[in-house]
Amino acid sequence: MAAARGAVLVSTSPADLEELDNYIKLRGFIIDHARLLYQYANALRELDDDESLYIITGCIKSGSWAMAAFKDPMAPPHDVLRLVKGGGSGPIPNYMWTSRGTASAKSYPDEHTHDYNGKEKNQTLFMHGFKLSFSSAFRSRWNNHAIPGDTDSSKPPSDSDSSGEGGRRDGQDGSSRGSSSKRGTEGDGFAGIGPKSSIGHALSDGMSVRPFPEPRTEIKLHPLDATNRQLLHLTNADFALTHDDDWRFALENRTLDDVDSFDALQTNGVSVYNGVAFLVHGEPQIQDLWGAPNATDANISDVEFFKHFDPEFDGTLDWLDLLRLHATPPERPDMSGKLAKCLSDSRKPDVEKICECGTSFTNKPNAIHASALDISDMGTLDVEGLGQNDLELGLERLDALPKHPDIKPAKHLLDGRKTDVEKIRELEKSSTNLVLFVLGRSGIGKSTVAGHLADEFRLAGQLAASVFLSFFPTVTFAPETIIKMIAHEIGSIHPRTIPKIAEAMNQRHLISLNTLLQKYILEPLQLLNHPQPFIIIIDAMDEWRDHPIFIKALSYLNSQSSVVKFIITGRLDPRASHLPGIDKVAFDTYSLGPVTNQVIETYFEKHLATVPWVNRQKASPADVEKLTELSGGLPVWASTVIALLSHSFSESPPHVVVEEIIRSRHQVDGSDGLRELYRNALSRLFPSQEVQRQLRRYLGATMVLQESLSLPDFSKLSGIPSHRIIHIRFALSAFQTRSPPPVSQTMIHPATTLFHLSFLEYVQATTTSFAISVFDCHSALGLACLKQLVSLLASSQNQSFSLCPIHHYAAKYWMYHVSNGTPRLHDQWALTEHSSMLRKVTADTQQRWATMFLTSLMPMMDETRIKKESGMTSILIELADCLDECGGDQWTFQVACLEVAGRIDDGHAEAWFDLGRCYNERADAIDSLQMREEAVEAFQHALRLQKNPHPDRAGVLDSLASALRSCYQQGGEIDILNEAISHLREALGLRPAPHPDRPHSLNDLAGALSALYMHIGDAKALNEAVSLYREALLCPDDRSMSLNNLATSLRALFECNGDIDALHEAISLYREALPLCPPPHPDCSILLNNLAVSLQLLFQHNKDVGTLQEVISLHRQALALCPGPHPDRCIVLNDLANALRSLYECGGDIQTLNEAVSLYNEALALFPASHPYLPQSLNNLAHALLFQYEQDGAMEVLDEAISLRHELLLLHPPGHRFRKYNVELLVELLEIQFEATGDKEDGDEIEALKAELAAMEAKAGSEPGE
Repeated sequence: MAAARGAVLVSTSPADLEELDNYIKLRGFIIDHARLLYQYANALRELDDDESLYIITGCIKSGSWAMAAFKDPMAPPHDVLRLVKGGGSGPIPNYMWTSRGTASAKSYPDEHTHDYNGKEKNQTLFMHGFKLSFSSAFRSRWNNHAIPGDTDSSKPPSDSDSSGEGGRRDGQDGSSRGSSSKRGTEGDGFAGIGPKSSIGHALSDGMSVRPFPEPRTEIKLHPLDATNRQLLHLTNADFALTHDDDWRFALENRTLDDVDSFDALQTNGVSVYNGVAFLVHGEPQIQDLWGAPNATDANISDVEFFKHFDPEFDGTLDWLDLLRLHATPPERPDMSGKLAKCLSDSRKPDVEKICECGTSFTNKPNAIHASALDISDMGTLDVEGLGQNDLELGLERLDALPKHPDIKPAKHLLDGRKTDVEKIRELEKSSTNLVLFVLGRSGIGKSTVAGHLADEFRLAGQLAASVFLSFFPTVTFAPETIIKMIAHEIGSIHPRTIPKIAEAMNQRHLISLNTLLQKYILEPLQLLNHPQPFIIIIDAMDEWRDHPIFIKALSYLNSQSSVVKFIITGRLDPRASHLPGIDKVAFDTYSLGPVTNQVIETYFEKHLATVPWVNRQKASPADVEKLTELSGGLPVWASTVIALLSHSFSESPPHVVVEEIIRSRHQVDGSDGLRELYRNALSRLFPSQEVQRQLRRYLGATMVLQESLSLPDFSKLSGIPSHRIIHIRFALSAFQTRSPPPVSQTMIHPATTLFHLSFLEYVQATTTSFAISVFDCHSALGLACLKQLVSLLASSQNQSFSLCPIHHYAAKYWMYHVSNGTPRLHDQWALTEHSSMLRKVTADTQQRWATMFLTSLMPMMDETRIKKESGMTSILIELADCLDECGGDQWTFQVACLEVAGRIDDGHAEAWFDLGRCYNERADAIDSLQMREEAVEAFQHALRLQKNPHPDRAGVLDSLASALRSCYQQGGEIDILNEAISHLREALGLRPAPHPDRPHSLNDLAGALSALYMHIGDAKALNEAVSLYREALLCPDDRSMSLNNLATSLRALFECNGDIDALHEAISLYREALPLCPPPHPDCSILLNNLAVSLQLLFQHNKDVGTLQEVISLHRQALALCPGPHPDRCIVLNDLANALRSLYECGGDIQTLNEAVSLYNEALALFPASHPYLPQSLNNLAHALLFQYEQDGAMEVLDEAISLRHELLLLHPPGHRFRKYNVELLVELLEIQFEATGDKEDGDEIEALKAELAAMEAKAGSEPGE
């Protein structure tokens, strides 16, 4: 035995672990009732001075065991512990210690055990649970209020302290109080009622009991005891609560010395609630805790209590409310009791943090102590001379971010999803991937699962944010907005992140989504230093228009899954739906299946009992069975059926409705049950054509509505009488799957906040009698907004009047509705009523509206910028420029301004150009082909308005050509590239030498011609590109890049025709350019890599290994300058892998080949789907894998190579210059596989591909010049 001390416990037979499924709820109960638990335990058996309660949450039980322990070093030969199996005849054999050295050792059963049958596991080996300790001050208050001689020790103390001798505990008063002895180690808890002993006194049976060790010399070494002592000392709280999980995982594989020095407070924070101090995992220690007990007994209601300090308090609290309350007068009474009543369970840990810091910062007039927001690493923030308004500035900053609506997900048949929730949590815990997609068809219960997961992770302290995208209209929400909404959720749940979030908000020009993810999400969460990753839950991702952009951007966080993970629910498998860039995101999937029939049947039995049946004609057991079968396991179907049966709007009695549901579903053979259910129910609730017309108007208006409106205001905008709205809304409540926000019931909410997506999709389907045109709905609402706005502005002369809600909505959204509900073509626009209405708006009215609109979206913007403009078109263009400064948040409104400007003045080229630029910049940010196509259309319109010799025509040609080239890169259509080349030629012609923009035009045209050569192999295009680059080199601007461009084209010329002089010139030009861009110049890595690629081509020509070694060295230098997430890293990785593959071909070193394959895979994971080098990367990896297969013959390697060749065929469709090359290589691989496996499918594919090759050769032979 090398250890100086130690112990061993062996379970010599199988053992069972018994534990609570979720002890977090028990913790909350203990915190809420700590005083009562002490009172109850003390009544069972009096607790001694230092005694704690141990509440067991789990144990390990066995039928037999052996243990040994030693506290002094054991010297040879007595340093061996040996346990051997005895002979016993029982069901469990005896084990004996035959060598124990100086250790004390025991076993059970032993030779003295006669009554053990071996069947019961009644030996508890380990326990884990909560330890609840009590402060001496609390015990003193309790004891001081006990009546001497009174045997009722459960009598509760009063709220006031007293002094005197009543609290003596020396056992001299003859009472039992104070006379119980210590019973060994702390943690025995209360084991039951037993005889109470006095120190040194004899019990009735003559046995004398004395405590061991002596009370004054006892040292408690258990980590829970030490931690609870620290908590009581630090916080002055009455109670301290810890759990064995607070220490046991941290001490795994540690020594006894580590146990002695263990300090849980070094890695955990401290919170106090209801007088109970406890640990908060992953939070730094709070140094300034508020330990005051609950003491609020005001004779006013809770709401009135808080309204006394905050007139705007509405009866619900979030942590922002708490900070505002604590920023009010320092003489406020203790509010923790009131807070506990008004705050939801999910916020109770947060209230303690706020309460903890409240006294701290309100008692310091000139400084906010770091603990006020639990920002341990920021020290003291000097706010000398600042008042309360400045104190709340941080809160206001967070409040300015987009907020998630206060809507809760429905929890239909939650019992049927508990297993799924557990499996999802296990998958998240075991995986290192960034994203977990939870997939399921519409109505399967994804939102229910997401809501339950949010609750679970919140309880575990891991929830960063939860966003339910189907709960609010997201059409005006850009990805930037959702990221900031997530940041608001993070700040609300974790107040310590607010400074980091505010720091991001101060950086106004954060454009890229990667930067936003880093600044608003990653860095704030990194600040918390949590041991487990935080979880961000996003529900109904695929119901959001911009979800592909957002998901693609998440790849930036792949390497940060130890800090944050995403759980995303949706209907579509991301792989099967071919989301752009999804192959770059590290993700897992989990599929939600239907709920079991047993769960559905139980649900029906429970809720059918609440249906108002007529004449006792209830649903029969057979009906329940049929409904269960017809549900298809869809919770939303079952809940909708119950809602329809419970709805009093229907004229048919419930039993008739049941019969028709069953019959109609059978008529369609069970397919598409949700749609059939919706059709049946809508037809029943809205039977006449007139009522259905009103229904379409109501639903259509709410489907495009962007904010909630009061019933009268909505009636004005929609043109539907209020009484009709009330009836329709009541009837439609049968279809509601979500609870509206907690505001007045007279509010009309956007349809997306109330109804399931499947219902909204049904009413938009053109094949139904309830079909709704979203375009027409926008048109109607836009016109109504214009009418409201024009009448308001015409009637009011007061420039500073405040807007009522309907006018605020009209001022903010009329452009959005008009741009989505009117034709873009001027001839069609001019015939609309919207056009007529806008023509009547006076110049003064236009200015006043613009000021209102700007201040509603951007209160800090200078209004004089708008007042300088005259005419609605100019005002709209200037508004768009102002909105552009928001960094993408207001992109929807920016586009709406320019769309309407183009409609009003079809001949205004600037409006169309700005619209194209707006779409193009958006496309660059989110890599959207649809946006690029919109940009092309707008630029083309602007170009038609700028005839020669317009001075701005060349600039429009440049922008149009750039958008077309981007479309070509994403779509690969050669006609689009040719159109771009045509526009670039015209732009170059408009810029003769010495025009300052001529070098720009030369490089752009040369680049487009190089792309044309790459696509079709046209040597003429490449020679023209070389000529253009030579002319550009003569211009003084940016010589290093001009050298690089010409060298690259010359390198391509060598690859085209083998001109070695062109390659040597390219190498010379690269070497000339390198000194112009020394590290850390951003172009240095590009030049290093390009020089290396050219030298590799030279190596292939002269086979000089020295040249190849220089190639590898240059690539490694370039790679060092391109750390992730550098955009060029993928290219450098690919080219370094090429060089290593060449080195392998020279020497056959398998390690070199393996490194090449690894680099190819890393590069492939970084290439965007639209990157022009992606096909080369796929081709290179396929080559390397073939080499690997030739080395080890692994069929899975060959399968991967074949898969890559198939992918290349998709990227090189018929007609592409590399199609023939890739078909030949695929045939080669398939023939190898066919020879090994004899698979008939491989043989068939080989024949088909050879037929394609023959056709290509025949076509090439028949073309002129061949």
